[in-house]
Amino acid sequence: MIKKFYKKSLATLLSLMLFVSAFSQGTWIQKTDFGGTARYGTVSFTIGTKAYVGLGIDGALKNDFWVYDQITGLWSPIAPFPGAARYEAVAFAIGNKGYVGTGAAGTAFPYTPHYADFWEYDPANNQWNPKAAFPGTARFGSVGFSIGTKGYIGTGFDAFTYFQNDFWEYDQPNNQWNQIAPLPGLSRMEAAGFSIGNKGYIGTGGNFMVGVLLNDFWEYDTTNNQWTQRTDFGGTVRNLAVGFSIGDNGYIGIGGDFSSVAYPDFWEYNQGNNQWTQITNFGSTGRWLSTGFAIGNKGYFTTGGNFTPTYKDLWEYTPTTTGISGSDFENELTVLSSAGCGKFQITNTKYFIERINVFNVAGENIYSQSISSHTADINITESPTGIYFVQIVNVKSVVTKKIIITK
Repeated sequence: MIKKFYKKSLATLLSLMLFVSAFSQGTWIQKTDFGGTARYGTVSFTIGTKAYVGLGIDGALKNDFWVYDQITGLWSPIAPFPGAARYEAVAFAIGNKGYVGTGAAGTAFPYTPHYADFWEYDPANNQWNPKAAFPGTARFGSVGFSIGTKGYIGTGFDAFTYFQNDFWEYDQPNNQWNQIAPLPGLSRMEAAGFSIGNKGYIGTGGNFMVGVLLNDFWEYDTTNNQWTQRTDFGGTVRNLAVGFSIGDNGYIGIGGDFSSVAYPDFWEYNQGNNQWTQITNFGSTGRWLSTGFAIGNKGYFTTGGNFTPTYKDLWEYTPTTTGISGSDFENELTVLSSAGCGKFQITNTKYFIERINVFNVAGENIYSQSISSHTADINITESPTGIYFVQIVNVKSVVTKKIIITK
């Protein structure tokens, strides 16, 4: 349900405030504010050690996009989104490309126009390119995630049949969409989602036509095109929440309800035991229509609103429980090179490798790969000779190794 905000100036906050709860796990640290204006209804995706955040509404519809560099902690503007300015769109990343589509521009029921266009962002040349349009009805308030070379968009609100439960799969190599099994639960909008391995997860959301808010939670298995209901989200029913995953755990938090309550709580979902645990509340005011993402073993959210104020602060979450030690993960790693030509194989026979990033000596991310495997192959043969650093990310461990190209 759309919530109307009124502009109000915000006091400047210190960029590195640390908030630790005495009763639960994990720490939130406030980082450098989002580079654009305070707003709500933004989208985000991550590639390597960088997050891309844009769109939304601050009293006016926005089409600007900004990149956050986890290494430097700084925001920089990138090419603006070439489609119509909008809010409550969907975004995800596949490999080294980002994707953005759907959304709305209207602020009064039924919030038209709605959109079904779909765009790809290539950070290598800072360029947006149109892709095959989303084939479902134009809509906003949908939810999405990506798994491997596929992206997924579903649910949401359109101007025809209103609330939806259909789901669609985007095949990146073929630039085409295929309809998959619909979400079995109530049709809804403004749910939260994330992916872990080859599974996608959807939870919460609302259907204001029947006055229902939800806390049900569903798992999508790509191997059999099947949804399975899992343990309900641990917090109160809500919509407008954010979701992200770190390794084999998922996170859903903040959000609101139809009476305009804004929540500050966050919850962790353990895929292995199908259980929710409340983690530390972040150290500021509850809000909704923020955007959440993860980089390596850290979770983030930024922007959003709570009626009168809108926000641009960025918060970083670090889990307390580490699962395995960094030294244990590192001891199981082997890095093999092919005679210094730029081809490398990284293996960990005991633990899964989740992401690989390669940086040059200037700190520039020249290669990224999201995987979930014991083995990762790297090919940077077109890079100049010299020293490079490979960042190897596991569930909650990050190890950096030096590699050298000699020819």
